[in-house]
Amino acid sequence: MIKIIIILFTLFVNISFGQVKKAENENVLKDFIEKYNMDDYDSIYSMFSSQMQKTLPLEKTKMFLNGLKVQVGEIKKYEFLKIENGVFASFITDFERATLTLNISIDKESMINGFYVKPYIDNSSKIEVTNKLTNKYSENIYQKTKNFPNQTQLAFAIINNGNITFYGIMKSKDTIFSIINNKSIFEIGSITKVFTSALLANFVLNDKVNLNDDISNYLNFKLKNDFKVTFKKLANHTSGLPALPTNLNLAEVNPANPYKEYNDLDLIEYLTDSLSVSRNLVGNYL
Repeated sequence: MIKIIIILFTLFVNISFGQVKKAENENVLKDFIEKYNMDDYDSIYSMFSSQMQKTLPLEKTKMFLNGLKVQVGEIKKYEFLKIENGVFASFITDFERATLTLNISIDKESMINGFYVKPYIDNSSKIEVTNKLTNKYSENIYQKTKNFPNQTQLAFAIINNGNITFYGIMKSKDTIFSIINNKSIFEIGSITKVFTSALLANFVLNDKVNLNDDISNYLNFKLKNDFKVTFKKLANHTSGLPALPTNLNLAEVNPANPYKEYNDLDLIEYLTDSLSVSRNLVGNYL
């Protein structure tokens, strides 16, 4: 199941709120698609307006575009949808593994000054989804999942007075039905952050750690320049640590599994020898 939660760098920089010209935006989009499919992210960055480049550094642009490629693949085709808010030209965009709405705006020099991607929801026709769930949570689950794409799976763990039961569902051919999937392997991406925070909360409640403890007290190595950071700052994304370590070269990894070869020793080497911290964009860090 592909995890698509993308609302990214929507920038309103010197945007004219007049009527957007579809043809000009489409020409820029064609150029963007060609460079995206070729992994030419530097050239895409050169298509950004100067203000957008200042707001969105090159490395973060590369990180996003590479992450998008890993999740959904190359762009196969697109179709103009509408003008969004009189500013963005919206295009239904078919990637290899998902259909998304790609929204783009340009300035008077045809430089990209606004860009974001979000899941595409087709409201042109309403398909009746059949509910074949039978347990006491059936109707609630159905209402929350009936608009999910076909082939979506969800796995639930239900904890009641210490007793754990499992329940799984799948949507296929516009029908939602029960399946046994509690031992299936899911690609869950950033949802692991929720699990990590839950474990941290458990440790705090059991007095094993304090949120304001320096994490260095629990490591067998020292962070570069004796950098101090607490569990609380890690948990609420205010640590200043970058999203990716600099010794992970996205240009040299397998896009389908970029972290496969990156191990504990690589991470320790980064934290002890190459750690770089920025506090200019608090909240955009892991």
